[in-house]
Amino acid sequence: MLVLDFLPRFTAPKGYAGRSVVTPAFKKYYNAGLDKNASPLVQGRARAARQWDLTTEEIAQAEITIIMAAGTNTVPNVFFMLCYILCQPNLINYLRSEVSKIVRRTSRDGTDTVTLDISLLKSNCTVMTACFHETLRLIKTGASVRTILSDVMLNDKYLLKKGAFVQIPSGVLHVDPVTWGPDAKEFNPYRFCNQESLPKEQRRNQEKAYIPFGGGKNLCPGRHLAFTEITAFVAMVIYGFEISMADGSTWEVPKGEFQRLGVASISPKDDLDVLIKRKAEFEGVVWKFDAGTA
Repeated sequence: MLVLDFLPRFTAPKGYAGRSVVTPAFKKYYNAGLDKNASPLVQGRARAARQWDLTTEEIAQAEITIIMAAGTNTVPNVFFMLCYILCQPNLINYLRSEVSKIVRRTSRDGTDTVTLDISLLKSNCTVMTACFHETLRLIKTGASVRTILSDVMLNDKYLLKKGAFVQIPSGVLHVDPVTWGPDAKEFNPYRFCNQESLPKEQRRNQEKAYIPFGGGKNLCPGRHLAFTEITAFVAMVIYGFEISMADGSTWEVPKGEFQRLGVASISPKDDLDVLIKRKAEFEGVVWKFDAGTA
């Protein structure tokens, strides 16, 4: 245990110092029972942790992973998904027609409420769902790491020795032109709508190559939450708001910054100066999200 605690102090001093500050704050939060006032997500995580006999200290340390996932993955995914969509006016119009199928507008005491049923996103908004997958294909650049359990020869050429580690970079697989076609580096959400029409071998290759959430038993358990929160937010913004460049220029997807170790989604290199306003028909409305029945 001393070795595990000793190494991060020198290999990742900033991260270690940050954890030393955040963990006691979370511990104080849970000891005070304040999680009973939190969102269902936080309450559910705490409840599950206690069922598995995690201590408050361990719960506090584990809570940092949510900050990591939300800050380094969800935010840039939303940013780039919006940018890719806003670059294609025809796509925006089609997505609005899709989203219109899963929203309802009600009025009570002079206030209009627009509710988006997020449980219907996948079944009714196929192109919006495809935009989510296409965005991740282009900006998710993590690596899956596996241990070789026995000697294996790949393609009669590469010998992988037992006990060695193999890193599988998703960024390389996601833009391989042999797998995805000559437009592999371009945003084309319809590729995820037309997979059933592809030759069986090509479809299988794409399914194997698309690994933004890892694969096998290490497949990210939070992938459904990520899809829902990202796609629901983008759907609401596209449906109810107008976004334009502040200087009136044409939309362009910004370049990504240098990829840092431990960060699985590319962040934009620079900020964008934009104007965001509600569409006229949604002035003054309250937006809500309905997760449907369990």
